[in-house]
Amino acid sequence: MMVGLLLVPALVAPPASARDVYTAPPVAVDATADSPALAKDKAILDGQVKALRALLESMTSPADHGRLPQVSTAEAQALVTDFGVSDERTAAKRYLATLTVSFNADGVDRLLGSMGVNHVAPREAPVLVLPLYQSGASETPQLWEETNPWAQAWKARDGLSEGMVPVVLPLGDLEDIATLDAQRALSGDLSAAASLGGRYGAPDVLIVQAVGTEETGLTVLPKGAGVFAGLAAVTVAPGSDVFGRAIDGVRDALTAAWKNQALGGGQGYGAAGYGATGYGAAPTGTAPGWGYGDQPIGVPSPAYGGQGQDPAYGGGQGSGAGYGATGGVVLLARFGSLSEWVDMRRKLQAIPGLQGMNLQAVTRSQAQLQLAYPGPVEDLQRIMLGRGLRMENAGSFWTLERMAGTPDSGIPGMGGGPGGLETESATPGFPEEPAHRRVQGVN
Repeated sequence: MMVGLLLVPALVAPPASARDVYTAPPVAVDATADSPALAKDKAILDGQVKALRALLESMTSPADHGRLPQVSTAEAQALVTDFGVSDERTAAKRYLATLTVSFNADGVDRLLGSMGVNHVAPREAPVLVLPLYQSGASETPQLWEETNPWAQAWKARDGLSEGMVPVVLPLGDLEDIATLDAQRALSGDLSAAASLGGRYGAPDVLIVQAVGTEETGLTVLPKGAGVFAGLAAVTVAPGSDVFGRAIDGVRDALTAAWKNQALGGGQGYGAAGYGATGYGAAPTGTAPGWGYGDQPIGVPSPAYGGQGQDPAYGGGQGSGAGYGATGGVVLLARFGSLSEWVDMRRKLQAIPGLQGMNLQAVTRSQAQLQLAYPGPVEDLQRIMLGRGLRMENAGSFWTLERMAGTPDSGIPGMGGGPGGLETESATPGFPEEPAHRRVQGVN
C-alpha cells in the first residue's frame, strides 16, 4: 500500500537500523591444528570471515562480488553479534562443523556503503508459503491433508525464518481450511490466499504447487503477486531428498526476486499494483512549519520549485505538479551540501519500481519530496539502506539522510532526460495538483 505522510522539519533521535542483525547463510568449516580445541578455535575464526563473505555476496549483485571488501579476521570478529555451531565432528587434529553467524546490521551497511556497493537488506516481513501437492498432473490436489508430503517437508525444514526472504507456514486449522481449499489454490486464487497472509503477518503469499514424486522428479509451479509474481518453475530431478531440493529451489527463487527488485534487475513492483491491496492515500492534515496556500510561509520566493528557485537544487518553472489523490511516500531529505543533495537525488531516481518522484519544497539544507512507490514503505526503507541512505520514521514524519562514510555515487546519466526520472516537471500519469493545495516550505 502506498503511504502518504506530511513531514515537518524537526530534530529527531539518532537513526536506528531497520533491524539489529543480519544472519549469514550457514557455512561449512574444516580446520586442522595441534589439538581439537585449537582446531575448533581456528575453524570458528576462519568461519566468521567466510560467513561474512557469504552474507555480503547474498546481499549484493553477482556483478559486484569482485568489488566486495577483503575483510580480516579481526574486522569480521568486530561485526559478530553471535554464532551457532551444528554438525560438529572432531578427529585428533581436525574439526568440522556448520557455522551460523549473525552480524551487526549497521556495521555491515556501513562496510558496503563505504565501498559504494549497492546492496539489499534481508526482508523482514515473511512470505506465507502454501505447499500444494499432486503426485501427478491429473491427481487430486492436497493442501491441508497430513498425507501431503510436500507440506511435511516444509514443516520439517529448519531455518525458514532466516535468510534473505523469511518464510512462514500456515497452521492448517479450521480457519485456514475455511478460507482456502485445495481446488481454489490449484486455480491460483490469490485473493483468498492473501486473506490468509493477513492472519500470519505476511504481506505476500506464495502458492507452491509441486507435481511429481521421488521416482519421477518434481516440477514446482510458484503462484504469487507483487515482487514474487511470475517466478519461474523449479524442476527437480528424481532421487533422494527430492522435496528438500525443491524447497532449496523455491527459496533461491524468492531470494533472486527480492534482490532483483531491490538492486534494479528489472523485476519489481509494477504499475498494476502490489498484491490485492489498493494504494493512494493522500497526505492528510497540515504539519507545523509547512502550509497550504498560494503564499509561502516565511520564505521570500516559492519553495515549491517556482520561478526564482535555485535550479541546482531541483527548482525551476514547472516543478509544482503534485500527486493529488494518488498519494505517495513523502520524505524530508536532509543534506549538508549541494553535491550531497545531487547525489541523493541520483540514488533516489535509480530506485527500481519507482513510478515517479516529485520535489515539493527545498532549502539549502533540506528538501521535501514525494515518491510514487507501490510497495510497502518498509521495503522502500531497506532499498534506501542498500544505497547508503537511511530513511527513518520519527513517529509523525519520515526523514532521509545519507549514511556516514558513504561516498558520492557518481552515477552518470541519472538526472532528468531520457533514461531518468524528472523531478523538475510533472510526473506522467499523475494529475497536477491545484495551486492552492501545493505545499510550501520554510528555511
